[in-house]
Amino acid sequence: MKNLKSLMFLALISLSILSCKKDEVVIHEIKPAVINADNYTKGGTLSLLYSSDAGASYSADLGSVAAGTPVLIKVNNGTEDLTAEDFSFDWSGTTPSVDDNAAAQVTVTVNAELTVSVTIADINTLIVSSASDGQFYTIDSSDGALTSLYPFSFNGNDLLGTRGFVYHYGQQKYYATTDNKNGGGFYTIDPATKLATFIDDEISGPWNDAMSNLVVMPNDSVFASNYTKILIFGTDGNQGREFDPGDNGIDFCCGQAMIANTSNDGVIIGFNGEKLIKTALVGFDGVSEDGSDIDDLIGFPSSIETNTEELYPKAFAKANDGSVYVLLFNYNTKDTYFAKIDFSAASMTYISTFTEKFNSLASVPNYLL
Repeated sequence: MKNLKSLMFLALISLSILSCKKDEVVIHEIKPAVINADNYTKGGTLSLLYSSDAGASYSADLGSVAAGTPVLIKVNNGTEDLTAEDFSFDWSGTTPSVDDNAAAQVTVTVNAELTVSVTIADINTLIVSSASDGQFYTIDSSDGALTSLYPFSFNGNDLLGTRGFVYHYGQQKYYATTDNKNGGGFYTIDPATKLATFIDDEISGPWNDAMSNLVVMPNDSVFASNYTKILIFGTDGNQGREFDPGDNGIDFCCGQAMIANTSNDGVIIGFNGEKLIKTALVGFDGVSEDGSDIDDLIGFPSSIETNTEELYPKAFAKANDGSVYVLLFNYNTKDTYFAKIDFSAASMTYISTFTEKFNSLASVPNYLL
């Protein structure tokens, strides 16, 4: 009888142990996250926020969670959560995998050690400006559709005749020039207030009304073109050096669309040539050489395809996918054409026509608009 009681006691202990093992909760650790933000520019301190209670609360450090727990993850810059309207996301390096690799907020079911990796980049939009009333618009790169934004203002009036226009990431402001009909000024513009500031009273030379385009250099200086020279300015608007591409045999004149080259050590300048659009490669060091002749026009009105001497490239801008777009002004009809340009193929593909003059075309971060 005593032995039977002993056996029953041992059996109860064994069942208790088995029951404990059966109900034991498996805990998985959350490893330090990797955030790749090389192409993110809004600032702040980026961090991941986690929620294990369906979004009721978020924490920067969950430490560990029970196996099978759905965890929500989003990115914050210290001020606000980042959204898919302004930024692109790639969570594909996260393990276990998330529910949507391109979403701003994702869900992952933690069934193993959680390692989060996300790449974040600005989403940019192309914008253009009307030469007549200063109104800026977003422009759809697929069909040229315009959506009205706003004009910028100077001394209580709309800033008219914007010619060169670029966003300076280092200074967090726009730089802009105006045409000769509107004073030929050189300005900075606060993206938040939309107010322009004239930045150098000494800019009054005969070239001033022809500062056609602006590019920000790697050292933060502003690289500008006019109809005869290249001019380099500090961020305060004071002119530094200048040089003449003609010293290297480049006879560039009218239009002067401009964009940084792929190696970011110079620019590609497009200008009107005989029966075609010509380009020149101008280094930030002043060395210039001929570029390609853009003579393959695809889908343009038939009157243009045989009469390209009337086309003057006004501005280039690069979209998110790396494609480059151009504004072309027809001095005969006074129309503006919007096209996609391929420098390597020496071609331009027509997108749309505007029956007014647009001078500026720029790519700016969505979060500014």
